[in-house]
Amino acid sequence: MSPRVGEAFNEAVVALNAGRFDKAGDAIGKLRLDRLSSYERGKAERVLFNVADAEKDFTAARQHLVNALESGGLSEPEAAAAREQIRRINGQLATAPR
Repeated sequence: MSPRVGEAFNEAVVALNAGRFDKAGDAIGKLRLDRLSSYERGKAERVLFNVADAEKDFTAARQHLVNALESGGLSEPEAAAAREQIRRINGQLATAPR
């Protein structure tokens, strides 16, 4: 991970742990996602998933997981967890009142 991306990622993780989801999203928002390595992109999308999930924006949360998977930067356990979270979100969206 490049130093600049690592700094943004660390800032985002600290904010997530403090429950400051807006700050976590802002930290990742400073990055050009299209210019990140696969690994960096996968990690950034996971942070954005956590922000959207905490804010109960399940459609956005699911898309961030899909993006993380498509990045090719997740380890197999991380990819398996992302697929399971997508199944959970799909279930939540299917039973949500319209």
